[in-house]
Amino acid sequence: MSTLTSFAVGCLLFFAGLYQLRSSLPVAVGVAVSATSALLVSLLLSRHCRCVVALMVPAVSTDRGRVGFVLLTVAALLSGPAVNVEYNVREMARSMTCSADIAYNQTLLLLQVTYQSIQRLLSAFDYVNTDTDTDTQFICNSHLRLDSRIAENNLQ
Repeated sequence: MSTLTSFAVGCLLFFAGLYQLRSSLPVAVGVAVSATSALLVSLLLSRHCRCVVALMVPAVSTDRGRVGFVLLTVAALLSGPAVNVEYNVREMARSMTCSADIAYNQTLLLLQVTYQSIQRLLSAFDYVNTDTDTDTQFICNSHLRLDSRIAENNLQ
C-alpha cells in the first residue's frame, strides 16, 4: 500500500511539474523521484504518516474534502487564463507606451518642420521688405529729382 501511494503521488508530481509548471523533463523527473522516495521512506518507517494517508481518502469524500478538491481544480483551471491575461495586459501597456513614444516623436518632427518653414517664410518676407525699402527709396529720390527739374523749368 505504501509503495502504491508513493508511486501515485510521484506520478501526480511529475505531471504537475511537467505540464502545469512547464518544467523541463529532467527537473520534473528529479522532483517526482525525490518526492516519491521521501514519501516511501516516510510511509515505511512512520506509523503516523501511514495513518494520515489512510485518513485522507475518507476526508476527501466529505463535504469539506469535496469543496477543497473543487477549489484546487478551479485554481488549476484558472491559473492558465490568469497568466494569459497578465501577459496580455503587460503587452498592451508596452504597446501603448510605444504608441505614445511614436506620437511624441512625430509631433516633435512636425514641430521642427513647421518651425523651419516659418523661418524660411520670415526670411523671404525680410528679403522682400528689404527690396521694397530699396525700391521705395529709389522711387522717392527719382520723384524728388523730377520735382526739382520741373520746378527749375517753371522758374525759367
